[in-house]
Amino acid sequence: MIQFMLLFSRQGKLRLQKWFTAQTEKSKKKMSRELISQILIRKPKMSSFLEWKDLKIVYKRVCELDIIFNFEKAYFMLDELLLGGELQETSKKNVLKAIAAQDLLQEEETPQGFFEDAGLG
Repeated sequence: MIQFMLLFSRQGKLRLQKWFTAQTEKSKKKMSRELISQILIRKPKMSSFLEWKDLKIVYKRVCELDIIFNFEKAYFMLDELLLGGELQETSKKNVLKAIAAQDLLQEEETPQGFFEDAGLG
C-alpha cells in the first residue's frame, strides 16, 4: 500500500501532498522535511529508488509549472491513479481519457459569458 505521495520543487517547496495513512501534522511535516532533504541532495542521474525508514521511496522529477498552474488537474490525475493508497488504474491511456472527459465537463459547466459579466474577460 502506498502511504503518501509528495510532489515538491527543486528548491524543496512542497507543491502537492496526499496522505493515505493517518499521521499527525507534526509527523507529516517532519517526514516531508526529511524526505525532501534526502532527495534534493541526490544527483539527477542517480536511481529514482530510495530506502528511508523501512519504506521504499520512488521519486520522479516533474515540471513544477504543471503542478502550480494545473493543481486541480494534478490532484484529479492522482485520484485516478490511486484510491486509498492502492493503485486503481494502470493504463496511462485510461487516465488520460478520464482527464479529457473531466476537462470537457468543466468547460460545459462554465456559463457562457460568465467571465465577461464578472469583468474578467
